Amino acid sequence: MFTGIVEELGEIVAIDKGSDCGRLEIAAPHIQSDLALGDSVATDGVCLTVSLLKQNSFVVNVMPVSWQITTLGSLRSGSRINLERALKVGGRLGGHFVTGHVDGVGWVQSITQQSNASLLQIGAADEILALLVDKGSIAVSGVSLTVHSVVESGFGVSLIPHTSQHTILHNAVVGQQLNLETDILGKYCQSLLRRDASPKGQEITPQFLAENGFF
Repeated sequence: MFTGIVEELGEIVAIDKGSDCGRLEIAAPHIQSDLALGDSVATDGVCLTVSLLKQNSFVVNVMPVSWQITTLGSLRSGSRINLERALKVGGRLGGHFVTGHVDGVGWVQSITQQSNASLLQIGAADEILALLVDKGSIAVSGVSLTVHSVVESGFGVSLIPHTSQHTILHNAVVGQQLNLETDILGKYCQSLLRRDASPKGQEITPQFLAENGFF
């Protein structure tokens, strides 16, 4: 479990996609000082397990499905990535509950500067948009952000200068893909509503829920 508060920008040292269980080698001196074998690390929002500790880097395993359905497949040696260690019990929850289980990939539709804030409009699939609400939370490449608007084709988030400067979102460009994870509480609510509302033979889709007043 994570909070979406990025601790460090790591750098990809090496990538191995050739085996059944791929590997990423990451240089991150700050968080590595407190890592152990088997620890979970949110890597651009994807929960991965530390399998090897080296002197100046650590290695995490990547399953084939993670290469396919997240932005990890587009990483290259030298890429910068958002990193966060797992939440400690008793620690401050600065963002929101983030599992590191990515729901899908969105894309940057536009970037607008407004005073000291950067406004990102992000396109997403209907299945993701159905779980978003104004002022709700979403993890974007592992960063806990507040949704300020939801429209038919996407949603908007605002970045304060600190978030821009200390995460990969600082270099976001139009068209860039980003890992998205919706709020786990919303997923449970949607699941319960589907069970209660589902008539026999009726497929429960985001459109059905919206038409029947559930969202």
